[in-house]
Amino acid sequence: MKILTTVTTVIFLVHFAIRFLERNSGNFQGNDEINSTMIKFAIILFLGGFYYASIAFREFSNLSTRAEFLALPGSSLEKITIKWLYTNPIFILTTSLLVFILASLLMPAMDRFVGQEYVNEIFTSRIYWNLVGIYFILHSIFFFGSIAFNKTSWIKTVLAVMIIALVIAALNAVWFRIVWADMFDGLFHVAEVNKRTEFGVNHEDPADMWQIKFFIFAFKYLLAPVLWVASLFKLSEKEV
Repeated sequence: MKILTTVTTVIFLVHFAIRFLERNSGNFQGNDEINSTMIKFAIILFLGGFYYASIAFREFSNLSTRAEFLALPGSSLEKITIKWLYTNPIFILTTSLLVFILASLLMPAMDRFVGQEYVNEIFTSRIYWNLVGIYFILHSIFFFGSIAFNKTSWIKTVLAVMIIALVIAALNAVWFRIVWADMFDGLFHVAEVNKRTEFGVNHEDPADMWQIKFFIFAFKYLLAPVLWVASLFKLSEKEV
């Protein structure tokens, strides 16, 4: 909480100083208070949350603390649930309230420089709930990495994700090229429409293809549950 509050406050104060200097230098471009609040929230939520999730099982970094943690009374499910609650819903709520409070205290002061009324829409904005949903899903990756890697799990998880993403991208490219090449034919054709260059002219919108819909469905509803179950089995494996 101390680190999170300090970092969040510094981010807001730096933004306040930048807006003040822009105002005095005549380079101010307009009011973007709501969007800037969401950007701050996203930075703190993702960077802070992913790191926090990566050290959820920091007891594993040392042999003695790992043994003590695994010997604690309670099932693997109970231990997983407690760690998950702190690094996911509780962290989301804490970060949201912190940004909301600081935005409510500091951002209205910037209104004096723009001449508009600032409205804190962090809990009612669609962007906010989209960010929360994405974090809720991606959190499972770093949470699993915290169990799978005993030391420097943050770095190892990022590297593992990058390697896996490259492999999946290559396999998908080959698979689509072999199996569904005709469906994607013309997707990257370039043509001039209304004096503007566009891609995929006279081609079905990729968002309407069932293949793309399946991958979106898998990301939204399958990725996190699968990794939660994998985390449970991984912790049970360490206990054995």
